[in-house]
Amino acid sequence: MPRLIERLTQHQVNAISKPGLHADGGGLYLQVTPSGTKSWALLYSMLGKSYQAGLGSTDLFNLREARERARAGQQQIRDGVNPIASRRAQLATAKLEAAQQIRWRPAVEKYIETNSKPWSENYRHGFRAAFERHTYLILGRLDVDAITQEAALRCFKELWDSRPPTAAKLLRDCRKVWDWLRKCGYKVGPTDPFDIKHRLGDTGHRTKHREAMHYRLVPTYLQKLRMLDDIEARAAEMLILCACRPIEAIRAKIADIDLEGRVWAIDAEDYKTGRKTGQGIRIPLSARALEIVRQRVEAGGEWLFPKAGRALADDALLRLLRSIGEASATAHGFRSSFADWCGDAGVPGELRELSLGHTIGDATQQAYLRSDLLERRRPIMEAWSTHCSGRLKADNVVVLDAEARKDATSLDETQVRPDTAETA
Repeated sequence: MPRLIERLTQHQVNAISKPGLHADGGGLYLQVTPSGTKSWALLYSMLGKSYQAGLGSTDLFNLREARERARAGQQQIRDGVNPIASRRAQLATAKLEAAQQIRWRPAVEKYIETNSKPWSENYRHGFRAAFERHTYLILGRLDVDAITQEAALRCFKELWDSRPPTAAKLLRDCRKVWDWLRKCGYKVGPTDPFDIKHRLGDTGHRTKHREAMHYRLVPTYLQKLRMLDDIEARAAEMLILCACRPIEAIRAKIADIDLEGRVWAIDAEDYKTGRKTGQGIRIPLSARALEIVRQRVEAGGEWLFPKAGRALADDALLRLLRSIGEASATAHGFRSSFADWCGDAGVPGELRELSLGHTIGDATQQAYLRSDLLERRRPIMEAWSTHCSGRLKADNVVVLDAEARKDATSLDETQVRPDTAETA
């Protein structure tokens, strides 16, 4: 009686050259193509349908190994599992895992590519440079899910001890990247490897606030600025009169100015708080600020304060301060000068914060705040401009008159929100 299984021998497998299927038994076949290529196949039926599953080349698997693979397939069939469907699912899973696997350096680049649209070119360059300089050497070639807290500690320890603020900022950015990868479905570890601040220790470093000029000295400084006939001086004067951030004055665009409404509207992308909230801010222009703006708008172009057709350099205003002998003050510090003046002039805290472009209250409070109180901020900015021009009152403080104070303090239920437009 002929054998029904294990009909072939290894010698026969090597010798057979006739194209077709040659049965070994148990559903295992030697498949020979017209070109002479040989491979193994498992033929089976499930639910009335016939299938042929490849089991690999004879160059990879000998007869004994092919029988083992065929028996494994038959076991799946007896368990109600289709071997071909099972293999396709395994391949799909492997492809998904491969797509989810990413190394640290490409991961950072993907984060920058996806999230950097609202960033300035200088910020984008600095963000990438920090990662390149301080993380790529140790972490750059590691899969993200293979990064451990120990690896992160080796990466940050020296920087943490020598430059704590830089290390702290970079650590926050690393955590942002890791969390973004997790939300995007990339393969990351079960815990954030950059949650290591508690393990780095206290360096003794304390935050040093920017140097600010006392508001009583601002009029004298402004007189020096007005003696200079250059674009940096006008940008610096605008910075002081509007109590804005240096980068906002430097990147101001003519298209953002509404001369008729006497308003400077800063887009969310160009505004620090706006990049978080997605909403811009409106700044009421005093008479002197409007005069500066009119001169610049008449000059034309894209930028309000251009230099050789481009926006001013980020450090242009700081260098201007140094050039006229104000070595200790910073351009950003004029915001503190304005805040201090507001305190002594009796400006309500909410309007002061609005004028500085700060977010008022927590998320719940902000949900109910609908107006930026633009018109109520006008007398404040005009009074600040009056002070800065040297027309001083009440012991060098311009105190708001009764009508302006009443207007500034009459806050009703349409409370304040620094980054939304006042409804018409």
